[in-house]
Amino acid sequence: MRNFDLHMEDFEINGETFHVKTVRPEVISAWDASPATTDEEAYARLDNMILSFIDDGNGQAEKWRALRASDENAIAVGQMRGLIRWLVESQSDFPTEQPASSRRGRGKTATPSEAESS
Repeated sequence: MRNFDLHMEDFEINGETFHVKTVRPEVISAWDASPATTDEEAYARLDNMILSFIDDGNGQAEKWRALRASDENAIAVGQMRGLIRWLVESQSDFPTEQPASSRRGRGKTATPSEAESS
């Protein structure tokens, strides 16, 4: 029997560990529907996305908010984006980035050899 249970890993960021929960696909898809219009709105959306994945047992959401408000242990935007990418990929089993483009047709792997004349 094939088991499709999803076992999420915890994640650690800036020395704090958080427990991850599964998020319904409709919730993840809705994030693309309305893009942020300001930087402040974009950062709030990043926080809300991450909070969607954090299991709030034992005050995990409040711990995230406190960490985000910290100037001494600030989380960089690149860390947040990397975390969201990992969270979405781990639950969707698909990469969030497009694969590198390639040219159509057969690629050249080496210079063609010239036939020897006799």
